[in-house]
Amino acid sequence: MQADPASPRPRGAIARGRRPPSEKPSHLDAAPSPHMKASEAVMRSLRADIITGLLPSGGRLPTEKELAKLFGVSQSTVREAIRGLEAVGLLQSRHGSGVYVSSNASEFVSNALEALLQMQRAHILEVVAVRRALGLYSAGLACDHATEKDLETIEAALGRAEAGGDARKIMAGITDFQVAISEAGHNPLLAAVESVLIRILMQFQLMAHGERSNKWWSAYIGQFTSHRHRLLEALRRRDRDAVISEWEAYLRNQQERFADDPLLSGITLSDQLALETLYEANNGTGLAQ
Repeated sequence: MQADPASPRPRGAIARGRRPPSEKPSHLDAAPSPHMKASEAVMRSLRADIITGLLPSGGRLPTEKELAKLFGVSQSTVREAIRGLEAVGLLQSRHGSGVYVSSNASEFVSNALEALLQMQRAHILEVVAVRRALGLYSAGLACDHATEKDLETIEAALGRAEAGGDARKIMAGITDFQVAISEAGHNPLLAAVESVLIRILMQFQLMAHGERSNKWWSAYIGQFTSHRHRLLEALRRRDRDAVISEWEAYLRNQQERFADDPLLSGITLSDQLALETLYEANNGTGLAQ
């Protein structure tokens, strides 16, 4: 097996290897720290090329052998770097096909944010409070920037939420409704972060009450039906004050629901059951797709 040199090729190695000699070198071609592990240097290089678009979303990576030759490291080092980027959602392995750049940026945001919440031992009510603050801001943006297509998406999600069915279908509709409002603000960073928080909170409600009857779930989400419809009508009128007022009432009631529920109010996101719930939320196994 080829031994790793002390300093593998610097960041931007893939991009630089493909760049015509006459083209200006990438700004990412700085040498890595001499104390950095070879696999970390390779991972940083690949991550930089993914983030800057030099390795395009959905694109296939060179083989491990090709990457090892390009970076001047062993294939096992490349394999370790790829596993690290898979863990944070930047790469996806497809059996028999190869390794691809993830086309789902939200997975990277989700993994990073969930890790932060777990490391900080965040309490579920802290997550609700942050979600509430971001939600009010995104609702104002939605009032200013929502297109007719955005409003149709919000209305369709509301229809799915109120169509009945089992708990997962109902909560999937509510999730889509809330995410659609955030996305209607056309701030991709805010929408990505808020989407993660929304899905976490929905998944915990499913964890706590998933075994209850469909009738119970219809009543559970029905308590806020009037708020949702008034919010949608206010968005259509571009009535910013009404949008903020309705969304504030909606999110305040959600916060009170979590605080008053003995099955939800004691959750800390580093608990084992919470970790399993977060895994389900991140992998889409809890909410209907």
